[in-house]
Amino acid sequence: MDAPNRFDEQPPRTFRDRDDQQRIYSAGAAAQRPRKLKLKAAPKGHEAFLKALEASGTTVQFEKVASGHLVVGTIKASDKFTISVREEKTGDTRVLFKHDVSEFSPIYKTEEQGEAGA
Repeated sequence: MDAPNRFDEQPPRTFRDRDDQQRIYSAGAAAQRPRKLKLKAAPKGHEAFLKALEASGTTVQFEKVASGHLVVGTIKASDKFTISVREEKTGDTRVLFKHDVSEFSPIYKTEEQGEAGA
């Protein structure tokens, strides 16, 4: 049996092959590193207020900037740019853009209002 010749092994043909081989090795090492978890920060300011109103199911009144139109309903969802509101009268869901809302405030019903409406 002949001894293995060191010239029998073929080196990479181009520099590109070496680069690809190096990328494979470095990708394997990166894949084994633990990933850092990105935690969402707790909402602050009006975001926290909106989330609290959404969780409680409180009726809220929104005033639009352009038309002055009042939208009354409960908040179903909100994100960075929009608020989804279920209207009290019609039951329809509307999407309000935050930049179009001039102000909003919760409407707390007292016992007198609850009895009068029944």
